[in-house]
Amino acid sequence: MYYNSVKVVIENWCCAQEGDLTALRLNVKKGTPKKDKLAFESILDDYMRVFGMSDQFATIMKLREKLAKLQIAYLKDITGKRYLLSDMRIVERQIEEFMKAQGESVSHRKIVARLKKNGATIDMTKDTLEMVENMIRDGQ
Repeated sequence: MYYNSVKVVIENWCCAQEGDLTALRLNVKKGTPKKDKLAFESILDDYMRVFGMSDQFATIMKLREKLAKLQIAYLKDITGKRYLLSDMRIVERQIEEFMKAQGESVSHRKIVARLKKNGATIDMTKDTLEMVENMIRDGQ
């Protein structure tokens, strides 16, 4: 069993964003890396459904779509389109560079710290991602 929506506890979400996808398990001892990743993707899907897609995420998705189209074109005719390898490497670098720049963006952990500094009462081990996002959108 996993968290699979924006009702994930904010501490667990922060841990998952920092790379520990096992934090999305309801029982830490039960689960697999593959299911961990699926749970993370499920929460992202729910997040986008509820709160929309950020501009940064939209950019990454466009770059990944471009890369996928290049890969498909290359696989259709490997011998005749070697130049596509260079194009794929360029897009891969663009994705890497964009991701590095986004790594410097503000994490939910920092957002919670700011909200608390401004007087909000948030319990990282009980309150949910949904609640924190609603507080952000309400301007608290």
